[in-house]
Amino acid sequence: MAKKRNNRSGAQRPSGSASGGAKGATATATRPAVKSMSASATTAKTVGSGAQNQSDRIAAARARNAAARAAADRRRSREGSWLRRQWPMVAAVVTVLLLIAVFFAISRNASSGSASIGSPVPASVMSKVTGVSQTTFEKVGKGTIANPFKATQGNPPINKDKNGKPILLFVGGDYCPYCAAERWSMVMALSRFGTFNGLTLMQSSGTDAYPNTNTFTFHGATYTSDYLNFQGMETSDRNQQPLDKLSSDQQAIFDKYNAPPYIDSQNAGAIPFLSVGNQYVQIGAAFIPDQMQGLTWQQIADNLNDPNNSVTQSIVANANYMTAAICQITDNKPANVCTAAPIPSIISDMKAGK
Repeated sequence: MAKKRNNRSGAQRPSGSASGGAKGATATATRPAVKSMSASATTAKTVGSGAQNQSDRIAAARARNAAARAAADRRRSREGSWLRRQWPMVAAVVTVLLLIAVFFAISRNASSGSASIGSPVPASVMSKVTGVSQTTFEKVGKGTIANPFKATQGNPPINKDKNGKPILLFVGGDYCPYCAAERWSMVMALSRFGTFNGLTLMQSSGTDAYPNTNTFTFHGATYTSDYLNFQGMETSDRNQQPLDKLSSDQQAIFDKYNAPPYIDSQNAGAIPFLSVGNQYVQIGAAFIPDQMQGLTWQQIADNLNDPNNSVTQSIVANANYMTAAICQITDNKPANVCTAAPIPSIISDMKAGK
């Protein structure tokens, strides 16, 4: 539109008129200048507006970031405040749980004791060994072991103490793995006739066959019974150093019955050795302790009422034979033990040499 106005203006004025030409030249010359100035102003305005918008956007972004940080700070503050408010309750709960744990630990230690060599037999072990049920004794019966006892020859009188109680003599050694196996059955059987006091935990030698078999020791223990006199002699400690010394009477029994025909001459003097009133002798363990390897005292004890457990079968079967042998020197007393199955049946077999 500006170009059309310029053509019309030039047609009205004579081309030779100086004044008109100058005026027209001025008009023509000034319009582009005005136009140029107007464009620069517009451009400046546009540039200025864009810079302002960019600045506004940056400011807005900064404001949003500041608001987000403030919100996060408030949230952390609230969470921290909640934790501070809840901390007393959390501390109280933790304290109660710790007290409960300590209580159970103390209770367990009180009932089971410290399971280590030389420490008293824990109640949790002793109660299982001496508390085998009648059902278990019956179900195991003779187990898979043959009669481990041999009747003495010559019909010797029952060996008794000065009070008239028949004597059961055991000779063993703490180091001996076969003695270790034997003691489990002995404690079980003898507890049917009396009470042990002072039994302590023991392990067989760590350098012998079936090393570190968990067992007990009769050294330092006492036994009380209305029916018999038990003499448990441990001649060597776990390191095969001398321990209990046999009396002359005990040594005489050991020498007489720990020899042929009760054992071959090559193995004469072997332990464990058991004389039941000089009527029956057992030399060597009724079973080997291979299946006891790696088992703790508590693990062995815990299975003693499981007639299907192989270790239990060996221990209980041997205890049944011991019980039957003892009943024959106590005149079948106590009756509730000696007349309960499978004892009468085993007594018949022993008398018949089976």
